[in-house]
Amino acid sequence: MNDVADRLNITKPALYHYFDNKEDILLECYRLGVGLIEETLNEIADHCGNGLQKVEAFIHSYASVMTVNFGRCVMRLDEGDLTSDARTEVRTYKRKIDRRLRWFIQEGIEDGSIAPCDTKIAAFSIAGALNWICMWYEPDGALSPEEIASQFARTLTQGLGARKRSSKLRIVSKEE
Repeated sequence: MNDVADRLNITKPALYHYFDNKEDILLECYRLGVGLIEETLNEIADHCGNGLQKVEAFIHSYASVMTVNFGRCVMRLDEGDLTSDARTEVRTYKRKIDRRLRWFIQEGIEDGSIAPCDTKIAAFSIAGALNWICMWYEPDGALSPEEIASQFARTLTQGLGARKRSSKLRIVSKEE
């Protein structure tokens, strides 16, 4: 708490003027991170094209959020340390994000831009990869947040793109 107060250039007692306890501070950081994600999801739903384009935009924006402090807080939060009310709130936010990603994937399946797949497994695969960014990302690392987001979006959507059927090649034997 001393570090937080020092960083904000206020006294430790002043923190408790605005927050009841450490959990309240942590939850507010979490809410800010989720707010960044939800704002972007609404933009994607309203302004992107087909389902695959929405999934790609989701991946790009989520990867970007995982490189900023509030976004990293979203994934590094240990639910086991929370009260039951706080844990319920956190899980509600996580479900909303998961449902939105599944909806984008399902939309892509229906519009033909995503190959038929299990939306739950696809969403878990994407979320697992994205959530891990906060564990290894270093602000002074070799790649910028934009480069990381672009590479994740490209890598994770290439496997989802619907493939055009290729005509089968006929193998001709020497006897023909």
